[in-house]
Amino acid sequence: MYPWLWFWNPQLNLPLSGHVAQQFDLRQLLRTLPSNAGDGVVEGDVVHEVASYGKQIGWLTDVLLDEVQEIREKTAAKNSALESLRITREKIEEIKKRYNPTAASIYKDVQDLQRRDGEEFQQLRKQLLEILQQPPAG
Repeated sequence: MYPWLWFWNPQLNLPLSGHVAQQFDLRQLLRTLPSNAGDGVVEGDVVHEVASYGKQIGWLTDVLLDEVQEIREKTAAKNSALESLRITREKIEEIKKRYNPTAASIYKDVQDLQRRDGEEFQQLRKQLLEILQQPPAG
């Protein structure tokens, strides 16, 4: 368009009609983890931070095929797959520790609940007293 005919090219920008930058959390949108996948939070972090299910199964398949064929010489692919599997296991254990509640964290959470919401704390207190008065299992 010629610059002297700019008035024939009106532009109207409504809200959100221009450039918009927004970060989306795909875990919330896609929900690709099955509902019965153990602890969903831990599983989600493992898949998104460490390795996808496909990668984990791929490494297991590589190792299994090498063992089934009884290859005596260790191949570079097998060593690589074993090392990847070992590193993945370590990372998964770190993520599990992150979400594993300790007695100290439970105690702190109960204290926070007591300060925040007295009524909900009283309900929890009754439930915990019932559990604590029972003989230990095992």
